[in-house]
Amino acid sequence: IKKYKQKKMLNTVILISILILGTFTHSNRKCGHDSKEMQDHYQKMQETYEEIEKSTHKQRILQTNSEAESIRITIDYSTIDKVGLGITQQQKNYLINIMEASKLYFQKLLKVYPLKGNNIFPRGWSPECLQVQVPQNDQIVGVPNSDLHLYVIYTKQNSGMLANAGFCAMADVGIPRPTYGRVNFNLSNMFKFGGDPEVFENDLETTVHEILHVLGFSGSAMYYWIDPDTGKPYGPNNKEKLQKIKIYRGKQTALLTSKNVLEVTRKYYNCPTAEGMQIENEGGAGSFGSHWERTVIYNEMMTGASVSTDSVFSIFTIALLKDTGFYPEVNENMADDIFWGKGKGCDFLENACKSTTEYPEYPKKYNENQCSFEYDGIGIGRPDQFADGCAIVSPYSNRLCTNPNSVLDKNQKLQEQDKLSNYSTQSKCFQSTAVKSSSQYIYSDLFRCHQFKCSPDAFQIIVIFPESQLQVICEKEDQGLKKDIDKTGQKVIGQITCPQDYKRFCNYTPICPNFCSEKGVCVKGQCICPAGFGGVDCSIKCSGVVDNATCIGSSCPSGKFLNPDNTCKQDCPLGLFGRAGKCELCDANCSRCTGPSANECTRCQFMTFLQGNQCVDNCNQNQGFSPNYTLGICQTQLSKTCKGNCETCEYDNSPLCNSCKKGFFLNGDNKECQSQCPLGYFENQQTQACEKLQLGCLQQNNSNTCSQCDTAKQFRLGLNGKCTLCKQYCSQCNPNNLSQCFVCEGSKLVSIDGSCVDKCPDSSYYSGIQKKCENCTIGCQQCNESQCNKCLDDHYINYNNKGCTKCSSKFSQCISCDENQCGNTGQACSQGCKLCSFGKCVQCQDSYYLDYVSKQCVSCSSKFSNCLTCMDNICNQCTTGFSYDLKLKQCQKIPDTGGNTGQACSQGCKLCSFGKCVQCQDSYYLDYVSKQCVSCSSKFSNCLTCMDNICNQCTTGFSYDLKLKQCQKIPDTGGNTGQACSQGCKLCSFGKCVQCQDSYYLDYVSKQCVSCSSKFSNCLTCMDNICNQCTTGFSYDLKLKQCQKIPDTGGNTGQACSQGCKLCSFGKCVQCQDSYYLDYVSKQCVSCSSKFSNCLTCMEQYMPLMYNW
Repeated sequence: IKKYKQKKMLNTVILISILILGTFTHSNRKCGHDSKEMQDHYQKMQETYEEIEKSTHKQRILQTNSEAESIRITIDYSTIDKVGLGITQQQKNYLINIMEASKLYFQKLLKVYPLKGNNIFPRGWSPECLQVQVPQNDQIVGVPNSDLHLYVIYTKQNSGMLANAGFCAMADVGIPRPTYGRVNFNLSNMFKFGGDPEVFENDLETTVHEILHVLGFSGSAMYYWIDPDTGKPYGPNNKEKLQKIKIYRGKQTALLTSKNVLEVTRKYYNCPTAEGMQIENEGGAGSFGSHWERTVIYNEMMTGASVSTDSVFSIFTIALLKDTGFYPEVNENMADDIFWGKGKGCDFLENACKSTTEYPEYPKKYNENQCSFEYDGIGIGRPDQFADGCAIVSPYSNRLCTNPNSVLDKNQKLQEQDKLSNYSTQSKCFQSTAVKSSSQYIYSDLFRCHQFKCSPDAFQIIVIFPESQLQVICEKEDQGLKKDIDKTGQKVIGQITCPQDYKRFCNYTPICPNFCSEKGVCVKGQCICPAGFGGVDCSIKCSGVVDNATCIGSSCPSGKFLNPDNTCKQDCPLGLFGRAGKCELCDANCSRCTGPSANECTRCQFMTFLQGNQCVDNCNQNQGFSPNYTLGICQTQLSKTCKGNCETCEYDNSPLCNSCKKGFFLNGDNKECQSQCPLGYFENQQTQACEKLQLGCLQQNNSNTCSQCDTAKQFRLGLNGKCTLCKQYCSQCNPNNLSQCFVCEGSKLVSIDGSCVDKCPDSSYYSGIQKKCENCTIGCQQCNESQCNKCLDDHYINYNNKGCTKCSSKFSQCISCDENQCGNTGQACSQGCKLCSFGKCVQCQDSYYLDYVSKQCVSCSSKFSNCLTCMDNICNQCTTGFSYDLKLKQCQKIPDTGGNTGQACSQGCKLCSFGKCVQCQDSYYLDYVSKQCVSCSSKFSNCLTCMDNICNQCTTGFSYDLKLKQCQKIPDTGGNTGQACSQGCKLCSFGKCVQCQDSYYLDYVSKQCVSCSSKFSNCLTCMDNICNQCTTGFSYDLKLKQCQKIPDTGGNTGQACSQGCKLCSFGKCVQCQDSYYLDYVSKQCVSCSSKFSNCLTCMEQYMPLMYNW
């Protein structure tokens, strides 16, 4: 846990966000695939396979005349059906949902030559499938409609494993690919079982990871991979043919050298001499050997342990699946974009963080908060267990910007709102000092999560502050520069730094809406929904198709195509094309196609080239073609004789273009290159092609997003980059009533009236099932899905039905009531009690404390001699001449030598405890390591008062220079830039004031000090938006924002401040005394000693639940 001291500056409170360093995901959630148990299992399998092959004396026929079809995965849940024997019904349902979603994922990813007849467990193999006894029926009859049969079991191990999986039988005819396997979930490491879509998405990624091991991503499975040179399994020689051993970063590292993996590695890293892709060389049993090396491809799905950010299914794993020889088709369109090390060359691949070149993947500073490489969260740089000692920034689970449920703690939520932080699927990490102008606190942390939107060409980033209705525009030339958020300072104070790498920031695969609602799977930012569900987040139950968020018949209206999320849209996502009212897959080699057939390609996959409208592995050099690796096309010399503005064409002297010269765009309808595209199309600068504008779009620069909508027809630009007729903040609405929203943008919620709001209004709550605000029961003011938490004034909570019941009419004077019908019983409070209810005291007078058992007030003097004010276990203030001793828990007479423990404080110390200094004298600062006071003059010459890193006040004739960090002699002309500090300024630099004197506040626009009295009458000290201390007889009123005369009864609302409070307003505390901290929910001060033993000063602390997978 990282702790900070609380200090005072500018006579207000500095509030520093405390990040709780819960265990990072990858440090305790490991994959158990290569454990000793699994290795022994695979060794026996290889021996069995060799015996079977010898005994049958047959030559396998690997070729097949059947067509490839989507893999059929069947699942046996019989083991987890035994609810009550270590597993609950909720846990069982959760595991089934994960497995069914995984099955859907692999149906879209892989094609196999289907097994003929039932999938029968092959003879000769051990009928014990990794702790599962294979049923007799599976051995004799087999499983129908199955290419891979999986047994699901569970355990409760006290280990770092979340799940492991393996195969236990290979097909006995045709290609020897896995046909039976087992998946084992460790329930002890699964903390939620439904209700949190982001957690479900993480567990789903882990399950997909494990099933990939079953499907062949395994060092042990390489034995059965098909050698393209022989057409047979590699067998015992697999390591000699598939792996090389090299020394990288001082560690022996295995390289996978298979054909597709080698080509992808060379192209991705821009390293033509690479000899293969690195396999994990650390982690011990469970990770070593069957995973990608995390150092060079950190967030790939198949690294050795899960990461706290979203993992990426990349072209590397696609290439490996192809190299197994098991799968005739692998859908490359399901590969996500990845940027870790991309194009960085051989030096990055071989040396990584050990290189003399600094790479942004590895942070320069350790143990400091910063944005992750993907900008998706805030964490610290520290050595990673699987990264060869390289430091990597892994986000805290409660600082993951892309997760709307990242912040769970109430106090933390209030702080994040104060700092304008926004957690949503449209948010990322920025270096930022944003804080509300109305805030009473100053925060020391320099990073925030903010909502954003990128321009289609990634040349502009707009940072959005919805609550303040402000935005900051970062242009391409602003990369790395700081920009004011609100130049007026009226709504927001602080600056934001534009990201260093716009391409990396903007081009990451977007997160699916609501993480597909625990039903579908997310592929490239779009949900693939199972049968019976639809909508952008798969949340709409529908046996037909979904059009405009409404379930309709079995087909889409004319002009629309059925998308993978079971919705009707006017276009199809990348990798699919529209035909006969449906979106159909492009050919496996195409990343984009136009139709009417699947193999009419306009762009190819990572390792193929576009030649004409076909994707080929190699360009036909006999026909004069050569590869253009940048564009991914085959160029030909014949283009010199092409007609018009063609760069390449169909044939010599052809008018039909395949690609265009610079400045021209290919019209796919007539194959001509034009300087301007026809009406209804836009010029795509990346593909140099004419593409159809989205509905309602006037200007578009790429295939995904619009930059200008047709406002004349009431279209506006949504956060997803699409044009919509829906009202502001709404992404999907009722076409017959545009004010009725179905799905809101960002973190907005659908309110009762169909509008989009930041939070549900009173008497309503957010329903995770309905995905909108729902009404509370009658009489309830605040509730959740299960019960009412607060009733209206004339109602009380009925604990029998968890609703609200109206107060009895017999209490005619009752305004608010409780379960005993009314709080005012007409009885006088007991002695020492300030506020009571039903004969029980709720709050005591100053010199008393509340006994929580008897609910009576007990005099402080009866428990602590020489004590003025106290709590039940500590004296807060002793009488004059006495000081509280934390060890003896009594007020002790202060010795003449000083100090509150009988020992004199060390030199320069103002307040000490047990030999350690807590507060220094003015001309000293506190060293947090030694807990001793160090003279300002020893660090800064000519300095009177200081902090550990800055001199606050120089001696006469000197002024502090912020750049040089020293007190510099003021020239005769005055000031450290030739000018004296302006009136009211305590510390200035280069003509601008940095710190004002006590009775002034700093105007952030003019950088000048303004007198408190000019803004607040009867005010002594202030900030720009609040008076911190009023003159005697006056108290600050937060509503009126003025110092008001205190009534004779005391306090600014007629009541004195509560115990431990230094500044209060309307009965709620704003600032606490030194030995107290402010609870943001109750607005009351809580004693430090009640939460921390032997503590003098403290802050609030919070420790939200960490979810790791």
